[in-house]
Amino acid sequence: MPHISVIMPVYNGEKFLQQAVDSILAQTFKEFEFIIIDDGSSDRSPEILETYRKHDSRIRVHRQPQNKGLVEALNTGCQLATGDYIARMDADDISLPERFTKQIQYLDANPQVGFVGTWIDYINEHDQLQPRQWCPPTSTKIIQWSLLFAPCLAHPTWMFRRSVGEKLGYYRSMTVEDYDFLVRASKITQISNVSEVLLHYRYWSQSKSTVNAKTEAPTTAVIMIDQLNVLFGETRLSVEDGLDLQRILSGRLGSASVEQVVKLSTVIQDAYNVFRTQTLMSSSELRNVSIDAAVKILTAAALIAKRSPLAGISLARKALGINSAASVAFVQKVVKNLRERRYSV
Repeated sequence: MPHISVIMPVYNGEKFLQQAVDSILAQTFKEFEFIIIDDGSSDRSPEILETYRKHDSRIRVHRQPQNKGLVEALNTGCQLATGDYIARMDADDISLPERFTKQIQYLDANPQVGFVGTWIDYINEHDQLQPRQWCPPTSTKIIQWSLLFAPCLAHPTWMFRRSVGEKLGYYRSMTVEDYDFLVRASKITQISNVSEVLLHYRYWSQSKSTVNAKTEAPTTAVIMIDQLNVLFGETRLSVEDGLDLQRILSGRLGSASVEQVVKLSTVIQDAYNVFRTQTLMSSSELRNVSIDAAVKILTAAALIAKRSPLAGISLARKALGINSAASVAFVQKVVKNLRERRYSV
């Protein structure tokens, strides 16, 4: 029995398919089965996959006669898996050679962890490294906090215990299947990340994260507000609140009023206070969660500072109460702009 089952859906992915497959076959950890779900491709993907299948017995290609969508393809692959661990892969990304070795070592050394991702570098469609990197948290407690607002594991870096996936019934049919899966998993197991870049994530015009960004927003908002309402023990936020909070945290004001921004900043502050009370954290974890909460509020403050400097400073004071180091510089900047009459009160 293979130790890992690698699941990779493909739909008309000929452009980068060979690079993705080659990166899996080049792994230093060799004991895996590679389950590729061809989700009704109409390009050269079937021919490319058949060539690989003939030359490597670890590759299993399951062809669906018509396109049924990512979630069904993922669930089909998971149900075909026989390994102790399931590793995700996308057909346009590149796994670095040590990825499986490092993730297996981590899971074997930490039996309480059921899910592990990795840090990522971004590449474009020309394989050029981009000037940004995503280094999500490694602490399970910080990940719990982060999941209140967004997914914090890059989906194609996942490796999880098959037993955990079976308990959860794998993926549910929705546009943000990864966020939903992670939130449910966090209720029954610990989640972490290997603190090393082990995947090159391709961000280009046809990637899922680019194409589906707008359609995913409402479902992401629902998952976020559901968690926050559970944390507060009451229905405090609406879907519209969730959409506004999403935009604010991504640095966009949208149509939100100053009053709405202030209200949602208070939500962040209250979430931090409840989470801190309910969660046993080390001093380092508490410091990092406090910095993250303060930065979220400062993001909101920056969005409204020009429209309402006093409201911006008021929000900065909220952040100051959470983490002073993250807040003082912002207050000083707003005051300086007021003195120089760059803002009007």
